[in-house]
Amino acid sequence: MSTVESLYMHFPYCVHICNYCDFYKLPLVSRDSELPNLNEKYISYWIENKKLLAEHGFKISKLKTLYVGGGTPSLWGDEGISFLSQFMKEFSFKSEYEFTLEVDPGTITEKQLNSWIKLGVNRFSLGIQSISQTFLKILDRRHSKEDILDLLTIFQRKKLNYSVDLIIGAPYSKEEKRNIINEIKELVIFGPSHFSVYILKPHGAYPLKKFLPSDEYIENEYLTVCKTLSTLGFSQYEVSNFSKKNLESQHNLRYWSSESVAALGPNATGFLKTDNKTAIRYSWKTTKSQAKIEKLSKEELKLEEIYLKLRTKIGIKKSDFINNSSFDELRRNWISLGVCESQGENVVLNSKGLVILDSLMDSLF
Repeated sequence: MSTVESLYMHFPYCVHICNYCDFYKLPLVSRDSELPNLNEKYISYWIENKKLLAEHGFKISKLKTLYVGGGTPSLWGDEGISFLSQFMKEFSFKSEYEFTLEVDPGTITEKQLNSWIKLGVNRFSLGIQSISQTFLKILDRRHSKEDILDLLTIFQRKKLNYSVDLIIGAPYSKEEKRNIINEIKELVIFGPSHFSVYILKPHGAYPLKKFLPSDEYIENEYLTVCKTLSTLGFSQYEVSNFSKKNLESQHNLRYWSSESVAALGPNATGFLKTDNKTAIRYSWKTTKSQAKIEKLSKEELKLEEIYLKLRTKIGIKKSDFINNSSFDELRRNWISLGVCESQGENVVLNSKGLVILDSLMDSLF
C-alpha cells in the first residue's frame, strides 16, 4: 500500500470576499453556528478520505507537511486551535516536518499566535498582498497598513519563519502607479524568509477591469520583482515563489514534484500518484463529504509533470521526451529566444521565460 505524507486542510471563511478572488470561500457571519458545523464536517471528510485512499491503495503515514489554508484560517481562532488539538490525534508527524498556517493581518491576536505555535505550526503564510494603503484599497483588502505593520512587528520580534504574499498586476491610474520595489524593501526589513508573488487574474465581472495594466506592464513589473528579490538574497525556485536558502515551502514542493497530497474540507483537492505512473485527483463537494474523482492517464500525468517542472528550477530534460530530436529543437529555440538556461542535461526557464510560461507551453505541446 502506498503512503501519503502531506495533508491540506481548507478553511473556507473570510471576513470579506475580495472582489478579485475566485477561490471557494464564504463570509463568516456567525462563529457560534458556522465554526462548530465546519469542525463536524472535517471529521466526516477525514473518515471518507481514509476510505477513498484505501480504495485506491493508499493510506496516511506520518506527515512531512500539513498546510491549513483558505479562506482565512487565522479566523478559526480559539475554536480552531481547540478542535485541531484533538483532531490531530488522528495522525502524527515525522521528526522533521513543516506545518503552515495562512494568516491575514488583523485576524489574529498574539495570544492566539502563541497557541498556534504551541500546537506545532512552524511556518506562516501572511496574506498581505500590498503594503501600500492606496493599493490595499484598490485590491479590496479589508486590513490596513497599520494592521500589517503590527503583525510584522510581532513576527520579527518572535523571529518566526514566515512567507509574505504579494499581488502584482493590480489596477492603477496615471496618478497612482505602484512602486513595487519600495514595497518589497519595506517588507524585507521585518525578516520574512519567503515571498509568494502572484499576478492578478480576476474573473470576468471584475469591477476594475478597465484599469488593469497591459501585458507589457505586468511583464516588466514581474521582472522587476524577480531582480529586486534576487538582489535582496531571495532565490526564485518556482514561477511565483522566492526563498532564503533552504527555506522553500516544502508542502508546495510536494505539489510541484507531483507527490501525493491528501486534502480535507469543502472544495479541497487531493492528488494521489500511483505506482503505475497514473494519478487520481479528487475534489470534495462544498456541502457534504463526497468527492469528485478525476483519473489521469500516463500521458496526461506526464504532460502535467512537464508543466510543473517548467514552473520550477528543476526544469525538463531529454528523458522527459519520447522524441530526443524534439527536445533538442525545443532547447535550441528557447535558448535563441533568451528564455531558458541549460544546466547539464536540464533546461530551466529564467525569469523572462517564466513570465511567458503559458505561451511556451503551447509551443511545447
